[in-house]
Amino acid sequence: ELGVAGSAAAAEEAALAAALEESARLEETRRKAEEQTLVPEVGEAYRASEAAPPPGEPPPPATVSLADASFDTGRPAVPESTLGGETTCIICFSNAKSHVAGPCGHLCACG
Repeated sequence: ELGVAGSAAAAEEAALAAALEESARLEETRRKAEEQTLVPEVGEAYRASEAAPPPGEPPPPATVSLADASFDTGRPAVPESTLGGETTCIICFSNAKSHVAGPCGHLCACG
């Protein structure tokens, strides 16, 4: 009977050793996967350094056009006939626009 108990204990010990080896293998796999997510690839690190400002400097301000910002003064829209609209000179409000302002290129005044 001692031989049966001894072989059962040996089998249990072998199963525990196999489980311990599997656990160690899984832990090593998890650790490697974690390292890969924490350390970016060389190209990724380079791209990230291009986008980030140097340490100690504030990030550059965001640039948004007034049209993209949906700038609203809170005033009601003015009918075209009140200000001359898109085609009327912004100076005299009677003649058609024919001259461009520089350097922006806005068509705004008559000649």
